[in-house]
Amino acid sequence: LYKEKFERVFRQTTVLSVDEFLKLLNFSLEDRKKIYNCLCGVDCNEVHLHFNQHKIFADLCKMPLFLMLYEEKRQRSRAAFLSYLKTFNVDIWGHGLVVVDVGWKGTIQDNIYHALGGEVKIRGFYLGLTGLGGIRANNIKEGLLFSVAPIKSKDYGVWLNREFYERFMRASHGMTLCYQIKNDRGYPVLEEK
Repeated sequence: LYKEKFERVFRQTTVLSVDEFLKLLNFSLEDRKKIYNCLCGVDCNEVHLHFNQHKIFADLCKMPLFLMLYEEKRQRSRAAFLSYLKTFNVDIWGHGLVVVDVGWKGTIQDNIYHALGGEVKIRGFYLGLTGLGGIRANNIKEGLLFSVAPIKSKDYGVWLNREFYERFMRASHGMTLCYQIKNDRGYPVLEEK
């Protein structure tokens, strides 16, 4: 945790409360309540414009209970995700991984890249790419209709209608909330919407 800056969380927004931050990290209600009890007198629902720079965030990152719960959750989630990847019986370590998504910055791809320690070559194909995110030699992203990388594509503004694409390309299931292990196999836990 001493290295973790939560960059991929704060790339999405810095306008957060303690409660919203913990929910983004998929802390259970029970674990959130334990943390709230350690933050005596703090309104955990108060929204801060720059949560990542606020004293409450710094205090949270020093709190032994938060550190312990976060590390347990991180290790469990990573193990479950790796177990899920193994269910496909594909050598991603040798062959790499391809991500296909609607867009916009490739945050999910970046999360996968970091979960695999940057050791697996990942290539992402997106309807559109509006931000660079964590593009690296081993973490390549391409916008198919429009992109900001390597330079802003021709007619970028004409194609940029993210709300339409999100509705049009909507998945048949809710988003993946986390990964868990059941019967010695990793599986995604999906939002029930």
